[in-house]
Amino acid sequence: MHAETVLVTTGFPFGLSNASQIVAFGRNGNDDWNCMNNYPTLPVSVGGAVGGIFNDGTIIICGGYKGYTQMFEATCYLLSSGSNDIDEVLMLSQRYMAASVVFDGTQLFVTGGYFKADRLFN
Repeated sequence: MHAETVLVTTGFPFGLSNASQIVAFGRNGNDDWNCMNNYPTLPVSVGGAVGGIFNDGTIIICGGYKGYTQMFEATCYLLSSGSNDIDEVLMLSQRYMAASVVFDGTQLFVTGGYFKADRLFN
């Protein structure tokens, strides 16, 4: 993926917060934008999740808050374009409203955020 792509995922209202899209801006030197919707929906609806786009186009979405159940997520979901397969891995702790950055195009670093009312510093 290129620097002019943005991942839009999860959010509010919770009933609609399980979809992900990639928006690509300014391709081919123009001001056009394109929305790519060919990713599977998450098995849960969450707000406050973090994520990124790997070099191969895979989306990773981690953590978040399941508003209707008032539970916090530790799961990371890996979504591949054009596939209905969703892989899952666990973070070391549940968290929402954290920060994340993709590095080496294949890994997501997640830090900070909250667990319940407690602020996480690592």
